[in-house]
Amino acid sequence: MADSARLTPEQRGPLEGLLPLKYPDRLKGLALTVYARLLHEMPPNDSAQMHRLAWLAFSIVEGLCEEHGGANFYMMSAKQYKLTKRDREMMSRFTGNNIPQLARESGLSEPHVRRIVAAWYREYQQRHQGSLALDEPP
Repeated sequence: MADSARLTPEQRGPLEGLLPLKYPDRLKGLALTVYARLLHEMPPNDSAQMHRLAWLAFSIVEGLCEEHGGANFYMMSAKQYKLTKRDREMMSRFTGNNIPQLARESGLSEPHVRRIVAAWYREYQQRHQGSLALDEPP
């Protein structure tokens, strides 16, 4: 996983060279996070590519500011919307009527297992059906 704290000074340089002097720390942190993810996902072959990724990271954060600036929102952890390995393993044993058994085996409550099943179902449905665009009635 990409971690902005592990960027070397040489890696940080192209992005930090783009940031205005009084750029807020929170935005700098977002830009570094985006930049680290870009470097991880698309490793640059040369200095020019590294500078393009830095510009892209900065541009994304600036776009978020333009689009959502002034809004106060909570950014959830990815854990809150991604199924864990444990959840997926549990779903591989789900038969449709064994929630109490899964709860006992995993040490979770039945309502918690039901939430995992519901999250898995939503993810499954989205993956297989997407968002169907239904025509408005005439």
